[in-house]
Amino acid sequence: MIRLLLILLGLVGFSGYVASDDHQPSSVVVEVYECTLNDGASAEDLADFGGTDFKKFVNKNKLVLNSYLWDAVAVSPPFDEPDVRWVNYFPSWGDYYSMRKTFNEKGSSLFAKFSELASCAKPRFAAGRNIGKAFPIADEKPLIVSVCNLNEGKTMQDAMGSAPKAAGTINEVLGTNIGSSMWTNFIGVTGLDYLLVFSGETGDMVKMMDGVKDGSLLMKMVQAGVQSPSTCAVNLHHSHLMVNQR
Repeated sequence: MIRLLLILLGLVGFSGYVASDDHQPSSVVVEVYECTLNDGASAEDLADFGGTDFKKFVNKNKLVLNSYLWDAVAVSPPFDEPDVRWVNYFPSWGDYYSMRKTFNEKGSSLFAKFSELASCAKPRFAAGRNIGKAFPIADEKPLIVSVCNLNEGKTMQDAMGSAPKAAGTINEVLGTNIGSSMWTNFIGVTGLDYLLVFSGETGDMVKMMDGVKDGSLLMKMVQAGVQSPSTCAVNLHHSHLMVNQR
């Protein structure tokens, strides 16, 4: 099943404030903090903090971003050390720096509460885009991240060209509403060409994963003429909604 999932998810690329739930309009700034939970704290505790105290701070200061917590379920090395990832999406770098300035000036008490639950490394950045349907909004949902490297002779144009067709085929065949995005132009990250992010309501994601398991979805992809330009490692998270301003 894992090999089939690698092939299938390597077919799909990215595209919007990757416009929706976990992901956002044409392109966004993605900020990722890799975090370790403190003893006695859970991902649910941190997500609850994000959806209450942090959300109030964002709204009070009229900041512009969407925020999600990714709870790691099955993650491949070398990205398997963090317990969770705190992911912020900004429409522009200007919005990011507004958040940074406001947090530095007014966020000390908020950070103190956060530090009771987790500690994080410095952030990493990417540009993110959606490729098809918007990600459905849900308080919690499965999320698959594929860490991809282009095969010899292939280019990013190949990856971006196959993405819309593959994403459309998945939803057409399964009757689902699974969103997908691609992350590129990394800052603070090496060793990969791009990330693919897939997420939808649990029932839709189960359909996709079952279709991979029995080979039926991969067969449809092949029949549609979609070929993978990359080799990808597939990781599973559960995504918790904290702030969504769509």
